[in-house]
Amino acid sequence: MDKLLHSGCYGVILCAVECENMTKPADDLSSPQQNELQALLDSFSAVFGTPSTLPPMREHDHRIRLIYGCKPPSIRPYVYGPLQKSEIEKQLNELTIKDKYPIPLVDDLLDELHGAKYFSKLDLRSGYHHIRVHPEDIEKTAFRTHEGHYEFLVMPFGLTNALATFQSLMNEIFRNCLRQFVLVFFDDILVYSTSWSNHLRHLHTILEILKHHQLFVKMSKCAFGVSTIEYLGHIVSRQGVSADPSKLNAVVDWHVPTFVKSLRGFLGLTSYFQKFIPHYGRESFPLTQLTKKDGFLWTLEATAAFHKLKELMFQNSPQS
Repeated sequence: MDKLLHSGCYGVILCAVECENMTKPADDLSSPQQNELQALLDSFSAVFGTPSTLPPMREHDHRIRLIYGCKPPSIRPYVYGPLQKSEIEKQLNELTIKDKYPIPLVDDLLDELHGAKYFSKLDLRSGYHHIRVHPEDIEKTAFRTHEGHYEFLVMPFGLTNALATFQSLMNEIFRNCLRQFVLVFFDDILVYSTSWSNHLRHLHTILEILKHHQLFVKMSKCAFGVSTIEYLGHIVSRQGVSADPSKLNAVVDWHVPTFVKSLRGFLGLTSYFQKFIPHYGRESFPLTQLTKKDGFLWTLEATAAFHKLKELMFQNSPQS
């Protein structure tokens, strides 16, 4: 900065500060309902705060079990760019035994919402950092820089089994109410109810659990007491589940793939909504064939399948 100023360069410094005031307003709530909701949230203000200490040790602290006989990477420090970060994570994760903990299926979760009229969505603050690394495994997270030697005390992002550890913790603490009035997909928590009185009671229960387990929620990413909400790429409302318009637009605007990575991205997005597309496997077959090793050769048949899949996606997906 001093160098720029001394050279006579003019510039502007922007400072972005995130505001975490009141949550998104529930416009369809009456004044008494809004007052009841605000009183409930105020009584759990600690849950919406910022943690000032390390999270407590739990039974679900993250374990890093290494493959027998593996040797940890040991190289001299060097400068690397952002594109190399994934390669470094890959090197570390290849040494770890994979955790096969089952992850919920999105369609199964959405099926539970039939008949619900009120929704509240909570997003945990820096979710993975709510979980400690097991004391015996802390040294396995060590890394060195020119400034010294460091080890993670909380679960870092990018570890191969981090998702499994996180989902396991969530399933355990919400065990008694899971799929009765709350859905949990990693750090996305959705409370749903058929009546307002039940919703207040359900929300109180969930906030009490979060407080007890010292889990913190980011207010700016929450919504409370709404009748329509975005959840896991879908729009959930009293009328049912529909595709998120932004996802539909992404499919419609997708350019004809010129390389396999782009094609895989397109197929990944459309397959997420395949329940809305009749005979998805058959319609996408000409494209999936091109994702095989050394199999990417774009043809007129691929172009026809690409545009037809777009058309089917838009025509058959319920829209809010």
